[in-house]
Amino acid sequence: MSKLTVRKIETAKGPAKLVDEHGLYLRVSPRGAKMWIQRLSIRGRRTDNGIGHYPAMGLAEARAAAFERWKITKAGGDPREAGSRPPAPTFAEAAEAVIAIHAPSWRNPKSGPQWRASLKTYVGATWTVPAERMKANREHRVPLSKGALEVLAEAAELSDGSGLVFPGMRPGRPLSENTHAKLLRELGFDAVTHGFRSSFRDYAAERTHTPHAVMEAALAHVVRNKAEAAYARSDLFEKRRALMESWSEYLAA
Repeated sequence: MSKLTVRKIETAKGPAKLVDEHGLYLRVSPRGAKMWIQRLSIRGRRTDNGIGHYPAMGLAEARAAAFERWKITKAGGDPREAGSRPPAPTFAEAAEAVIAIHAPSWRNPKSGPQWRASLKTYVGATWTVPAERMKANREHRVPLSKGALEVLAEAAELSDGSGLVFPGMRPGRPLSENTHAKLLRELGFDAVTHGFRSSFRDYAAERTHTPHAVMEAALAHVVRNKAEAAYARSDLFEKRRALMESWSEYLAA
């Protein structure tokens, strides 16, 4: 097996997988994004973990990082762990574990597929923003439209293994909050990122028959009237789902 060279990396077209040593390989997406991945057997389980993006992380740096991680696994450790704490399972992994626990007690063989279908319909790609990240200190659920799910599927090609949906150029760091503003300027739009919320609100008011409460809930606005707020217990999630799908279709058109 011949090792990678900078020339091979620079001229690689996607989709492709360029293999090096110590489990290291470069994944090239159909759009040309290049990500360092390392395949390791960690405590008996084969895993593929993102190390960084090329060219932010060069070939020599990627090899050095891969070698150090490889040594940790050979010693019985887990290079993904900052300490001794094992990584938390993803929602999909946790769901499969629960299904496996209950499966022996199910008499109907269709129960497993039905559970998975229900989770995919009512729980999957929903985006839940924790209360501590919201101004009103209340958890906010966002129904993801088909268009949003397609964006997430494309973003998965750029995954660095950190769990971030939109990773930045530095491994394990999110995309800068200034990236969108910079992109808008470069594309020649006289707009700011926050303006997308205003555009959505105008669309909902002018192009749909959506009730005022649903529009406000979609923007996570809090009901100011205390008497009204005392009875407004629902987050109107299903009605917001229809609104977000309508907004997605409008943008795509």
